[in-house]
Amino acid sequence: MVKTLLDTYKSTRDTPPVIDRLWDIQETTRKLLIVMVHGFNSSNGQAWGRFPDLIKEQKDGDFANFNVVRYGYGTSACKNRVNIAERGAGLKSFLKDEISKYEGVIFVSHSMGGLVVMYSLTGLAKENNNDLNRLPMTVMTFGTPHAGVRAADVLVNLASLCSDHQADELRVFDASLHDLMTEWNSYFGKEATSRYHYNVWAAAGFKDTELGV
Repeated sequence: MVKTLLDTYKSTRDTPPVIDRLWDIQETTRKLLIVMVHGFNSSNGQAWGRFPDLIKEQKDGDFANFNVVRYGYGTSACKNRVNIAERGAGLKSFLKDEISKYEGVIFVSHSMGGLVVMYSLTGLAKENNNDLNRLPMTVMTFGTPHAGVRAADVLVNLASLCSDHQADELRVFDASLHDLMTEWNSYFGKEATSRYHYNVWAAAGFKDTELGV
């Protein structure tokens, strides 16, 4: 009970300005990269369960050619002062430092993490990034609220207690989501005339309109 109260209290505090990057595999000889990005009110430790352990068990098997990084960013249940686009800009900066070393990149993103990835890649596309032009990419989103989630309004309506930029942008049909999807489709959509080598996989479930981690 005490732990629950403490967790609830912590969730109402300002999002700590921490970017957490955990490398499950990091070797200079590997030429492919997997970037895992968690969702809203989650973390690198919470989001992926046993997957990191399973990946490391197959380090010299199925993942023999891959480095694997879990990219974390500040997000909590309440009082996120940094919005989703800014979290995407953070990932963009990380990618600019890293992807020049590789010959291909796979993004595995859950929930709001898919939006963070989309912001980062559209940002690179706007800059005409040379590595983005060069690299084959696969973007996998799982339960990403491309059109928003109904429960985001609950946090927005508690603004006096819980002013939250990330939840605000996750509202159904929020203008920022519309703008993101428009830009994303202009660079990576099916109808886009693009020089990028990419695949996009979006997995959805029956409860993806609910706000979760």
